[in-house]
Amino acid sequence: MPGLYNNPVQSKKDRIVYSSLLLYVALLFFPGCSAPGLYTVKRFASCRAKDSAGKPIIITAVGDLIFHGPVLKGSFNPGTKTYDFRPVFQHIKKYIKAADFAVANLETVTAGKKYPYIGYPRFNTPASVLKDLRDTGFDLLFTANNHIYDRGLQGLARTISNIGHAGLYQAGAGLKNKSRMCIVNIRGVKIAFLAYTYNCNGFSRSDRLRLSGNINFINRRRIRADIQKARASGAVFILVSVHWGYQYMQNHFSGQAQWARKILRWGADIVLGSHPHVIQAARLFRHGNRNKYVIYSMGNFISNMRMDTVGHRLTEDGVIVNLHLRKQPEGRVYLERVSYVPTWVYRYKKGSVFKYRILPAAGYRGKVPEKIRKRLRCSFRDTRTRLGKPADLK
Repeated sequence: MPGLYNNPVQSKKDRIVYSSLLLYVALLFFPGCSAPGLYTVKRFASCRAKDSAGKPIIITAVGDLIFHGPVLKGSFNPGTKTYDFRPVFQHIKKYIKAADFAVANLETVTAGKKYPYIGYPRFNTPASVLKDLRDTGFDLLFTANNHIYDRGLQGLARTISNIGHAGLYQAGAGLKNKSRMCIVNIRGVKIAFLAYTYNCNGFSRSDRLRLSGNINFINRRRIRADIQKARASGAVFILVSVHWGYQYMQNHFSGQAQWARKILRWGADIVLGSHPHVIQAARLFRHGNRNKYVIYSMGNFISNMRMDTVGHRLTEDGVIVNLHLRKQPEGRVYLERVSYVPTWVYRYKKGSVFKYRILPAAGYRGKVPEKIRKRLRCSFRDTRTRLGKPADLK
């Protein structure tokens, strides 16, 4: 795809300064501002509207859900011969449940027992994971990523069906002639969710053309038309998930920045990045009188990637991104502020298997060894480095 494989280009200016743990950032706009261009800002001027009282709508987003082989083994109960993924999420469940709507990137398929339950390179996860995600508080899964075709078209179709049966929405993939966007009425506000991927593993250009009716690939015409269609369908706020970038790269590169700007100019309000498996920078934008936001990568929410397995400490870090939306009496919806909860994947040995728990990187009060406390503090500092700290916003 044009612009997706450029050499990484990064300057200090590109490293956006942004929020730390639960830091609420004011993103309120000047009502009279109508500048036509898209431009970067560190902070929107505070201009709290008197008519915007009431509870904001909170959309929560997390990064990659990757169920590697060791994660599967650690979630398997040999006594009942069933899988239970709920303990993985038990310590962060309250943050997900607090949202009005929660989304995540599902980087696997649930193709059924016809295929072995395994992780990389060709994932297949038990369908019970979807009900456990629903129990955790998730509402929608993005399915446009490089692993959605790991078990072919049948696996893709089975996954989409399983997601629906679990009571979840999805965006990004589907059967031909079926909509691959999702528009949801959240507390009286129609919000659209769109998702696109750079490719699927092993796909050639002809493969992408052949399956473009089933998977949303990053394409100028497709994205622009989908955003227009979402607006025409009544959506007043649009979130776009984009699976892009280089794996393990801490800094986003010029191709990601170019695509993000285009997507925002075409009418999206939020761009949520995934695939690099580490947290990348976030940026605030203004376009006319609308506040817009990009996070180039939200990192791994759950995976077996870590220093011990891939040689990258930052693959253990994730982040819960909370988007606070405000609806005004005339119906207009705007992004008011953003808050973060940095997370870290705790892995420990129990018997012959590893167990996995997602922990908040700050404020966790459970009993863990001191070396794990230090690791949590280190994870928090790493995430703050990527997303900013209070002093950066002055």
